[in-house]
Amino acid sequence: MNLNTNNINQKTLSKAFYEVMTDLANSEDDPILLGWRDRDSQTDRFNVFLDYVQNGDRVLDFGSGLSDLYGYLKLNDINVDYTGIDIMPDFIKIAKERYGDEIRVLNTNILYFLEKFEWTYASGVFSIGFDEKELIEHISHFLSISDVGVCLNLLDKEHFIGEVQVSFNKKELVKKLTNEFKDVVITLIDDYSVDDFSLILVKK
Repeated sequence: MNLNTNNINQKTLSKAFYEVMTDLANSEDDPILLGWRDRDSQTDRFNVFLDYVQNGDRVLDFGSGLSDLYGYLKLNDINVDYTGIDIMPDFIKIAKERYGDEIRVLNTNILYFLEKFEWTYASGVFSIGFDEKELIEHISHFLSISDVGVCLNLLDKEHFIGEVQVSFNKKELVKKLTNEFKDVVITLIDDYSVDDFSLILVKK
């Protein structure tokens, strides 16, 4: 895929990327729609979160797509108070059709969203259009609105090969986050995928 990313802001680039994925997908259930390689690559990331989230938690899902996280938690008998944030109106529409009043999904600027949650979750969203500075800015905001912590996954710069998606050096990133956020315990999990890793940031 060849997208010229010069002078394109993150929101515009994300929309362009997911519009291309929508054209490539065979149906709204096709994981390609959300930029996933396959369904397992999506659920492998969700599985990391299962070890931390608890029944009754308030969960904010940034870059929620079709709210598949909510469906997966429910499938695993974990019922949460779920709020999703996404920029794609078609994705929001499908999510609301699937889950109705069980969920809330918004199109809003996360950095100005000040409601409190136990957890903020972000799966894959930082692979399109975000640089490291913006990533850390978002993590800082996530921590400010999360009583327990933050779970996110990122592409591994050491192994990921791609022209458009953004990847990160996991060791350097953990070091920077450790220096930036002194009151947080950071856990790196990288045993579920060759080219992806998850970070769990839990407040002390």
